[in-house]
Amino acid sequence: MPNVYDAVVAGGGPAGLICAEIASGGGKNRVLVLEKKSGCGRKLLITGQSQCNLTHDGDIRDFFGHYGGNGQFLKAALMSFSNRDLLAAFADCGLMTETDKNGKVFPVSRKAADVLDVLVKRAEACGVIIKCGEPVRSVRVVCGNAEDGGDGGLFEIVTDFGRYLSKNFVVACGGITYPATGSDGDGYAIAKSLGHTVTPVSPALCGFVIGDYPFADLSGISFPNAKISLYHGNKKAHEGAGDILFTHKGVSGPGILHISRYAAAGDFIRVSFIEGMTAEKFRESLVRLAAENPKKLVRSVLLGIGGCCKGGRDGAVGGG
Repeated sequence: MPNVYDAVVAGGGPAGLICAEIASGGGKNRVLVLEKKSGCGRKLLITGQSQCNLTHDGDIRDFFGHYGGNGQFLKAALMSFSNRDLLAAFADCGLMTETDKNGKVFPVSRKAADVLDVLVKRAEACGVIIKCGEPVRSVRVVCGNAEDGGDGGLFEIVTDFGRYLSKNFVVACGGITYPATGSDGDGYAIAKSLGHTVTPVSPALCGFVIGDYPFADLSGISFPNAKISLYHGNKKAHEGAGDILFTHKGVSGPGILHISRYAAAGDFIRVSFIEGMTAEKFRESLVRLAAENPKKLVRSVLLGIGGCCKGGRDGAVGGG
């Protein structure tokens, strides 16, 4: 009969590692982390182009409005362990951080691997056992007894390499966002097998692939501070603003990523590249600036109108 753990955590990402550390009670409790990949934190290692944007320097109360309609649900968790608490915990472990002009906080080293190293070492220092390359295949509730160390139901966790019993079981597998890193949606199946209701998921923080896309030749060109309106049929569903980037198959960039959680297949978007300027006013400004600067590139002329285009290719005014 296997020994009974106080907690088994499925998933060795930041959430799983921090959860395991806290569940250990400073080493008083037996905790096991089961990670399916060959190492922990695979998605963390590529965060922010591997520089790892840890958090934001703003007031934690301002965070609630940036989670769509779920801000209030997260309020208790964010208030009990705020961004300040997170940075203090990292500082205690010798990981120094810095804040950029936009309020984003990074490790001074700009290496995500340094952040992961701290999380793993903190967990292991509390006696947490981490087993990598061992995905959870099934979980069920079984009856405990004195021999198992329990007086009620226990979780039986089965992997390719063993069977574990635990008083508590935590699903920290990530979503279905990046299968190559381990986030392939298996956590949803585990939760459902235990009787939980799984809310249907849809893409978010992603670019849009557009049907019958005519702008592939503009790939690489970006526009700052564009106004983006999302429509379900003829009804405006959401509106936002931010940089937009043309890609080979559609559009991306911060403005699109922000609005993507509200989109569904078949929706369409309208983009205003010069907010607050009518088409006629834009046309007048373009003609005037082109006449005044006949030798300037298109990009330079557009910047004169209001900084509406950056990056990408150049072409003569009036060409193509």
